[in-house]
Amino acid sequence: MLTDSASQQVDAKPPRRQWRDVLVVAITISIVFVFIAFLTTRQVELFEQLRGIDQAWTGVDRAITQRAERALQLAERVGKSARVLRLVGRLDAAGTPGERIEANQALDEAIEPLRQIDAAEENTTKELQTIRDSLDEAERDISVRRREYNEAVQSYNTRIQLFPDNFASWVAGLERVEEYVR
Repeated sequence: MLTDSASQQVDAKPPRRQWRDVLVVAITISIVFVFIAFLTTRQVELFEQLRGIDQAWTGVDRAITQRAERALQLAERVGKSARVLRLVGRLDAAGTPGERIEANQALDEAIEPLRQIDAAEENTTKELQTIRDSLDEAERDISVRRREYNEAVQSYNTRIQLFPDNFASWVAGLERVEEYVR
């Protein structure tokens, strides 16, 4: 027959095994917390990168708007403003970056022939040349801003395809940015 102390020893785990179980649970919880913290940090970095893309787009958008104003000045100066005015209106009405990119490309095509009009045919050659120079400057600004934007988009898209950022972006519901400026 077992005594009371003997029956307690049979029911209770040895102290060494209890500590091991507690240690396994503590390590598991610690690993989960570290993983959650790591995942959260990666998600914050991805959201910051998206904000950077938005800021880069703002620079492109501002440069496109300035160039549209210059294009309209050129078109008015050479007396061929109807089509350019319509395209600038389309550009202003565009809501998404993709729509703005398409409208900008149409405006590019419309103003190219206007740039070729011979300045000698105009009465105020200096004024026309000033408008053309301003247009060239605006186009260089678009080129710089476009490169910065496309690099930011490319960096983000590459990052969300690689582990562990692909997992962090999946958990956060983040997707590729498909709109590149050509």
